[in-house]
Amino acid sequence: MRTTAFIVVLALIATSQAAYKQAKPFKLDTSAIEATQKKPTVTFSDFVSFFQSHDFNLNDQLSQFLDQLVDQIQHEHQQQLELYSHQREELTAEYAFRQGEIDDATAALAASQDHLNLAQSETVRAQNLLNLALNSLDAFNAQLNDLQVNRAAQIALFNQRVHSLTFARDEINRGINLLDEFEMQANGEVPTSFLQSVNALLAVSVKTGHSNKVLPVYTKLLQSYSRQSFDINDVEEVRDLFNELLANVESALNKLNDQETQNAADFDASVAYLNEVIARLTNQVNQSNTYIATLQGVIDQENSISAQAQGKIQRNTDLLNQAYALGEDCDNEFRQGESTRRTQLELLAQVRGAIQQLEAEYGDSLMAGFQPENSPVLGQ
Repeated sequence: MRTTAFIVVLALIATSQAAYKQAKPFKLDTSAIEATQKKPTVTFSDFVSFFQSHDFNLNDQLSQFLDQLVDQIQHEHQQQLELYSHQREELTAEYAFRQGEIDDATAALAASQDHLNLAQSETVRAQNLLNLALNSLDAFNAQLNDLQVNRAAQIALFNQRVHSLTFARDEINRGINLLDEFEMQANGEVPTSFLQSVNALLAVSVKTGHSNKVLPVYTKLLQSYSRQSFDINDVEEVRDLFNELLANVESALNKLNDQETQNAADFDASVAYLNEVIARLTNQVNQSNTYIATLQGVIDQENSISAQAQGKIQRNTDLLNQAYALGEDCDNEFRQGESTRRTQLELLAQVRGAIQQLEAEYGDSLMAGFQPENSPVLGQ
């Protein structure tokens, strides 16, 4: 009977020790684990050694030994609770930090997207302005080219008219000189050379638009030629007509030169204006190209910032999820450790109750056969 009772006590102790060994260790930081591992641990062998080396009559020592075990479990509970609380604080800080990183990256992503949209819209506007400037530049360059072509034609016409009027003036002067030759030959025939000069003068006047000025002379000469006589009155009348015609030609030359001077001034002013406009448009094109290139740099930068923000969001989201998973593991491990410690305390309470029951039933003679010299050896 005594052997059976002792085996029951040892079985309870062994069960408690097995349950203690099966408890999943709680994850702690390295320093905490090292500190914990330095604590002495009571094993099943300690119970056997205690029973083999002590007289059961020393009931106070056994009770003290059980109290030490309880104290050790409670101390371990307090230590694990403090470490668990510390770890939960660290995890809470980690949650807040990772969420803050996510929030910062989200705000940066939103701001970057706003900047990106603004830069893209501004690029479209700048491109439209550039296209408008290019079209205007082509139009003004074409206008300048047309102006230069027209001016060249204008100069050619001026030279042609100057040549014609100069020829007419020379022919008039030649006619006047011929009048001087046959002025003394009144009532004579009209010289053929004079008629040829008038014919040439008439031809030139048609080109220059002054034929109405030459026709009176031509008509007068035809009248004199038809009657084959040319008196003093005819000479004077023709000279007056020639002088009037010479004055008209000289006036036409002066007007033509004045008009050319004005045309040249207008041309120079138009060229200066067009060149100024073309210069402004060219500058606008260059500025637009520079601005668009700058905007493209902004777009590239904002795309890079957006990509980095998205990467940061993803990384911190993954780390936050890992932290939540770690927190859940810590909770489960702490709950499992607490459950194990409660089981250990319950088993120790059962051991204490069994010892008290054995003491009440068998008194001092219970362990008489289990003195150190008569202690059984496990396994025999």
